[in-house]
Amino acid sequence: MNVNALKARMVMVGVKVPDLLERLQRRGIAMSKSAFYRKLKGSSDFSRKEILAIAEELNIGDQELLAIFFHEKVS
Repeated sequence: MNVNALKARMVMVGVKVPDLLERLQRRGIAMSKSAFYRKLKGSSDFSRKEILAIAEELNIGDQELLAIFFHEKVS
C-alpha cells in the first residue's frame, strides 16, 4: 500500500481522517480511528468493500486505486 499517495489524495480532496471515517460510516462501514491507522501501517488490510468505499469518497479512479492500494511490485 502506498500510504503517502492515500494521504496526499485526502489532502487534495480536503478530507481528514475523522471526516473520511464518518463518510464510511454512512455507507455502513464502521471503522475506528485506531483501526484505520493500523491498516495504514500494514498491521491489517483494508477489505475490498472498504477500498471501494474509500475510492468513491475520495474520487479515486481505477489506475490511482491500483497505485495506492496495490503498490507493491511483483517480479
